[in-house]
Amino acid sequence: MRIAFGNGHQAAGVLDALPERPLYARVDGVVRNGGFVLMELELIEPQLFFGLAKGSASRFANCLLEALKARI
Repeated sequence: MRIAFGNGHQAAGVLDALPERPLYARVDGVVRNGGFVLMELELIEPQLFFGLAKGSASRFANCLLEALKARI
């Protein structure tokens, strides 16, 4: 997670408010008056750019399988 202005803990707080932690999430926001303001919470990404990091598709698939197994 890359957060500007040292507000990573505030952006992480957005994810903490969800009923469960997603495998993928992108928190977009701005800093206003010294505080983090949520602009967009993206939980579905049509393009995960697996081609940019070797093995990333396999790592994501393994995480997805583990999450599914935990639900059974």
